[in-house]
Amino acid sequence: MLSIVTCSHRPDRLAAFHHHLRPLLADIPHELIAITDATGLCEGYTRALHRSSGNLLLFCHDDIRFLSPNPFPTLLRHMQSFDLLGVAGTSRLLGPHWGLARPDFLFGQVAHPGKISPFEVAIYNAPARIIPNIQALDGLFLCFRRACIQSIGWDAATFPGFHLYDLDASYRAYLAGCKLAVACDIPLLHHSAGAYDDRWEHAGAAFIRKHRTSPVLKQPYLVPCGGVAVHTPEEALEVMTPPYWPAEPIVSPERTAVPC
Repeated sequence: MLSIVTCSHRPDRLAAFHHHLRPLLADIPHELIAITDATGLCEGYTRALHRSSGNLLLFCHDDIRFLSPNPFPTLLRHMQSFDLLGVAGTSRLLGPHWGLARPDFLFGQVAHPGKISPFEVAIYNAPARIIPNIQALDGLFLCFRRACIQSIGWDAATFPGFHLYDLDASYRAYLAGCKLAVACDIPLLHHSAGAYDDRWEHAGAAFIRKHRTSPVLKQPYLVPCGGVAVHTPEEALEVMTPPYWPAEPIVSPERTAVPC
């Protein structure tokens, strides 16, 4: 069973997201869990974790859209080998944002609404379909094995709002010995780019205080990622599926089912 968890204060956006998901999940045992009154993502996700029954839990934003027609067979195949999977992250955490590492430590790709074109694909690094040995992940898409997220939990005391919940949980999973990876072959369109305001600064300071003994928290690099301007989601999908990747394995519906 796959539990898909979303915190949303927008009934229209939540309904559109669930409408988008249902045909993609037609052959996948699943449940959709929505927390509509969360005071923060750690608080909302903790409640959802207690309500859920899946042995895989996908915590995601309500404004993402999957660009490929078969994201969930791909997700389930990758989760046979990993404890936590995201679509963007770093193999060397250097500060309160996963993107502050050197370019060779950043992985993943995400499409966003563009400024000079309708859409823009942010490509961090996508040398292969799956990138292991990751230390921290972006929170727009986090898929945990139940044992992993139950063992580390969400820290609502330190992160009561909507920032740094993801970096803290994924980094603690890494420190606990869980196997993290970035899936470059689950292309997403994310309709927001994040808000780095005073609340983010406050959460970032809390993260540094909490993890101040970590040997990897050093002076960060400020590195822009590469971007590709495209006009349609279909063009974004094409850009996000490089020809040097091997063909994606064909998975039958029977093999997509997650053991209960």
